[in-house]
Amino acid sequence: WKEHSMIFAMPNKPGEYSRFDFPETLPAPLNGKVIVDYACI
Repeated sequence: WKEHSMIFAMPNKPGEYSRFDFPETLPAPLNGKVIVDYACI
């Protein structure tokens, strides 16, 4: 699989961003769903 990552804006720190690199164990769409679901808990 290709390397994938997501960049999130930090609401409490305008102009700063947080980066998440997906692990290579699952395809990126599945990793993305897991991360978004986890972040919404």
